[in-house]
Amino acid sequence: MGFARIALGLSALAFAGFGVACLAAPVSLAATVGIVLPEPAAVIDFRATYGGFEVGFALFLVWCLRAADRVRSGLVASALAIAGFACTRLVALPIDGPPRPIIYWVVALELSGVAVSLFALRHLANWSRSRRGGTF
Repeated sequence: MGFARIALGLSALAFAGFGVACLAAPVSLAATVGIVLPEPAAVIDFRATYGGFEVGFALFLVWCLRAADRVRSGLVASALAIAGFACTRLVALPIDGPPRPIIYWVVALELSGVAVSLFALRHLANWSRSRRGGTF
């Protein structure tokens, strides 16, 4: 259970960190990927979408961390959310053409996050089986 909780905690920290950064500096963060926020409505929407949602999701993951029976749900939610970002970027690459190099780094981080979450889920399943006296 320890590794699963650590993986979930790291995911919560990553979502919270990115969300807080987007809340604090939306214009400069958007600019790193070529997004221009030309008016207050665009900045507000960016803060809500990339900041507010990320922080809210991080809080959900923290809630999952607080009870052993919710750790699995948190890991599944984290893996699916991160996989959604990564898969969308990967599908968009041949459609939209070569992006700025940072996108490749982001995809690599996202795929790593998915792998850690899935590995933690597997570890959690093995841990649960061993606690019940089952075999691997």
